[in-house]
Amino acid sequence: MSNNDTCNGWANRETWAFWLHVSKDRGMYEMTRDRAQGWIDAQNADAQDDYADSSLGDYVVNMWRDYLDTYADEYGLPLGDSLIRFDHEVGSWRRIDRAEIGAAVREDLDN
Repeated sequence: MSNNDTCNGWANRETWAFWLHVSKDRGMYEMTRDRAQGWIDAQNADAQDDYADSSLGDYVVNMWRDYLDTYADEYGLPLGDSLIRFDHEVGSWRRIDRAEIGAAVREDLDN
């Protein structure tokens, strides 16, 4: 039995599910790109190393976790079905590989 936890080329299922939802939903994609670019600009985070990717990934994952957690209070509405599905399909947010998400976001912004 292998301890290989990879999923579709990603570090694990949670990382794959997170990026799948963020990159396939146009609104989530644009919000992620806009906020990530703003974070990069504010941090002067030009370095493309593991620390910079991890920091950017932390920002993006925490941004979405906070968004889901405060949505009802912020907008006075319950989460929509797509956001509920996103949260459930990611599962354990602690297992998301933040450096891999940061690298994916940075690569996407560079293209």
